[in-house]
Order: sequence, then C-alpha cells, then structure tokens
Amino acid sequence: MTQRYSVRILKSAEADLIEILVYIEQNGSPGESDHVLALITEQLESLSHLPDRGHKVPELSEVKLNQFSEVHQDKFRFIYEVREGAVFIHAILDSRRKLQDLLFNRLMRS
Repeated sequence: MTQRYSVRILKSAEADLIEILVYIEQNGSPGESDHVLALITEQLESLSHLPDRGHKVPELSEVKLNQFSEVHQDKFRFIYEVREGAVFIHAILDSRRKLQDLLFNRLMRS
C-alpha cells in the first residue's frame, strides 16, 4: 500500500492561490477561475500520493536549497517540501513569470 502524505498549504501559497483566482475572475472568461481551482486542487491531491515525482527547483538548487521540489501543471508551478510525512506547499506560481528572485526571497522567509 502506498503511503498517503498530508498536504499542507502554507500561508504564502494560500496567498498565491487567492491572487491567481482574483486575477482570473477580473480578467478571464466566466467559469475560468473554477476550472483553474479544480486543476490546482487535482495537482495538490496528486502530491499526497506521489510527492517524489517532482524535481528539484533549479533556481534554488543553485544556492544549495535542495530540500525544495516542484511540479508543473498547465501554466502553474508548485514549489513544495516533503518532511515529517507531509507535503508543505510553499508557492503556487504562474510559470510564465521570472521566478529566481521571487522564489529565493519567499522560501527564505517561510
């Protein structure tokens, strides 16, 4: 039987999600935010079963922060850490943005 990990969304990732959904509601088509929320929820649920499927975050590995992994879905990038039988979601980001400085500063604060 495969171990199931709890998924814990940190405040920083929760703020990311709210920002994404508000932006879509203000600028997207009707129902698009519901679709995006469903995709994100699906990705988070899948991490509870297979957290090791992600890869190290290149921008953070360059500065020796190798405990963080990432997975991509559609245009979103999920930055997380697996420890103590749980998956801690640090960031949910639009992968089209320049991320190196943003990720470093955000993850060092968490």
